[in-house]
Amino acid sequence: MKNSVNTYISYFTLVSLILVSCLFSCSDDNFIEEETLIETSAPDTIGYTFLTGRILDSKGEKLSNILVEYLVDGEIKSVETNADGIYEIKELEESVKRTTLRCHGEGYLPKVEVIQIENSGVVENDVILASVEQANPAPTAQLAGQSITDSLIGISGRIVNNNEEPVPGVIVYLVNFTFTTFLYAITDADGFYEFATEPLPEAVILIGSECENIQTLAGPVNITDDKVFEDFTTNIVQSTFVNYSGFVKDCYTGEGLVFGSIRFQFEGEVSSATADINNGLYNIDIPQCLDYDCINVTIFSYQTQTGTDELACLEFQQGNNILDYEVCNTPNATENEGELIVNLNGEEISYPLAGVEESLNNYVIVGADLSTQSVLILTTKNKDSQGLAENLGIGNLISGTLFYNSLPDQISYQIDSTTVEFMYGSFEGKIINSGTGQPENIDGTFKAAVNQ
Repeated sequence: MKNSVNTYISYFTLVSLILVSCLFSCSDDNFIEEETLIETSAPDTIGYTFLTGRILDSKGEKLSNILVEYLVDGEIKSVETNADGIYEIKELEESVKRTTLRCHGEGYLPKVEVIQIENSGVVENDVILASVEQANPAPTAQLAGQSITDSLIGISGRIVNNNEEPVPGVIVYLVNFTFTTFLYAITDADGFYEFATEPLPEAVILIGSECENIQTLAGPVNITDDKVFEDFTTNIVQSTFVNYSGFVKDCYTGEGLVFGSIRFQFEGEVSSATADINNGLYNIDIPQCLDYDCINVTIFSYQTQTGTDELACLEFQQGNNILDYEVCNTPNATENEGELIVNLNGEEISYPLAGVEESLNNYVIVGADLSTQSVLILTTKNKDSQGLAENLGIGNLISGTLFYNSLPDQISYQIDSTTVEFMYGSFEGKIINSGTGQPENIDGTFKAAVNQ
């Protein structure tokens, strides 16, 4: 998975000998011989290792604008991948025998790897990143929180099937028994995976895919040093995906829908896949675990609160599908009697238009003040009557700018009651001020119109 090519540096020393011709006088005794020796030597030079590679997703697509962090003498530096997903690091001295990379970009979970450098010269190392959706049901906050240090241990191995053939594109997890450490890797075309970790006593190696349950490969194992595991055999195979992308237009503004989501669900399937709509654009990979003839689509417009559009049993093709749509269901503020009242560091904010959208997995409660174009979106983790929220954001409807955004598990919610028309509840916690980066206290109550 890593290839090295030796480079050689040649040094040349130029030795010049200048002979001075004999000068003769009229007497043979006056013979003078003079010799001058000039020496030059090569200056002290330092050889460097050129570290390069591609950053890919699980389908082998090249990822541009991915930040690649690395260590040089204890200092973290970084480069970005180009349009072909290639990164280049030229600052590693040839005496360096191992280094650590941390790769991350929008929509993808960070991945940390230890790179072993057997020979100076050119070292190639590809990294495969998992999307945020792909890593579920793993705890996203833990997967995203790994730091880059010189002390990390390199763990690697290969996944094969019963015919000893490599299994690409499946996700492998390294977990400790207390579940405080949760790392991931995606197998490459040759079935290889890699982790970078602090020492882990009693760790477990798991494997799974979007369409199959997680299985245990090994454990407990005590990880104290760099280790290459023998091949693990599994029956799990790589999932196939249907891709949907497109543009959702708001017919009232003529522009892309500022906030919303689009949900895809195969006929008869309990699970679904949902993508955010931002300024009209969306893109999503949907795992196809069984044979289906069509797919159901639901479009939620958070700006309109009470409006949803349902498209039943759309035909699709393997690979990429384009679905553009226009929503035209914006109600006036007087048509929705919901309200959402928030106290943010002692200041009360009112959202006269509030609604709730219900998916299979959670609630999305939205308040909007159409006169100021302000919006608050609260997304719960599940549909229990109380618990932790997935996120809470406050922003502007037109620009899509987020002024406040909560971290996972920083907001709790409670649903007090639900009628045919409204859901009543409250929430509280801490939210991050995007301008200062500092947490602020927030609490509020909502009367959200239930979508009919």
